[in-house]
Amino acid sequence: MRKLLVIIPAYNEEKSIVSTVEDLREKTDFDYLVIDDGSTDQTWQVCLKNNYPVLHFEENKGLGCVFREAIQYALEQGYDAIAQFDADGQHRCMDLLKLAKHYEEETPDVYIGVRCLKGMKKWTPRAIGSKLIRICIYLKTGIKLKDPTSGLRIFGEGVMHRYLQGDFKRPEPDMLTKLLLEGYVFRETPIIVEKRKYGESFLKGFNGFRFVVDICMSILKTSKRKHTIREREMQNGKNKSQFDSSGL
Repeated sequence: MRKLLVIIPAYNEEKSIVSTVEDLREKTDFDYLVIDDGSTDQTWQVCLKNNYPVLHFEENKGLGCVFREAIQYALEQGYDAIAQFDADGQHRCMDLLKLAKHYEEETPDVYIGVRCLKGMKKWTPRAIGSKLIRICIYLKTGIKLKDPTSGLRIFGEGVMHRYLQGDFKRPEPDMLTKLLLEGYVFRETPIIVEKRKYGESFLKGFNGFRFVVDICMSILKTSKRKHTIREREMQNGKNKSQFDSSGL
């Protein structure tokens, strides 16, 4: 059984962090680490008050830095994989357990939870942006990912070491594109996402538009490294992203 660490990036989540962590502790036995990315509210203090393991940044450094620190911590502590789990209460523990079970059975490099939000409209700006990102990934790699912007994901040890090599700025779709080009193995399975109770997503309005444009440009500019064993396997048809529809 591989050792999994659940990382919970948090920025101004004082109203939701307790319910998120307590639900995780009640329904799973995974180790976890909250990473407070320079919150301006009481997120860090709430974690300290409740004795949650927490890494605190004095200023907001962004998900890329959060991810790097989390990976370094996980590898130092002997974990074989990390699971990204949102602090805002949108992710369900039963879906995390499902991803972990599938990951254990299939041992891919990346396992992604494909979101299904009740009542979600197909032609919202966010849905259109997500579709554009998927198209760019397909144009670049020839592989179809159903939800490259999902925040519920598991990354194996190989990806963790690869991330620390210095040419990844953030754990976003452009990073996934590079991993696909290098032959890392991906799997996807459906999950249900709840609506957040507090706060708003950063990716709204102009920020969301700018994110999509930035990511799409970055994806299309992505270049390969030298051929690896994983890449040769991909060329032989062994790295097709698979979608498990059993949970729908």
